[in-house]
Amino acid sequence: MGAPSTKAEKKAQDSCATYLSLIQQYLSIFQVDNALFLAERCVAEYPQSADAVYLHSLCYHRLGKFKNAKAILMNATSLNHNMLYLVAQCCYELKEYNQGKSILMNEIKSAYSKSRETGSVDD
Repeated sequence: MGAPSTKAEKKAQDSCATYLSLIQQYLSIFQVDNALFLAERCVAEYPQSADAVYLHSLCYHRLGKFKNAKAILMNATSLNHNMLYLVAQCCYELKEYNQGKSILMNEIKSAYSKSRETGSVDD
């Protein structure tokens, strides 16, 4: 989200952080239904938060609802490494092995290409 420039943005950022913290706490004590409820609220209020989207999907994954978890992540505007790994886990659970493999391989290829452009990979 970047540095907040107004009091309203700071309050929104704090509120989102509170949601995320509570969701993680509920997940850590295996209260997945409570975590899911908060995750749905958090995503509704802060749809731009990648962490909120990830935790929302993680709740569904922990409930064994792999199609829901995968659908949430596949509809996300951008995927970070944790999200890509969770998509691959969902694909594995759904026996969609080729799709999971291609998702991970595309990420590896992308990361390798970026590192070649910056010159941080040895030949």
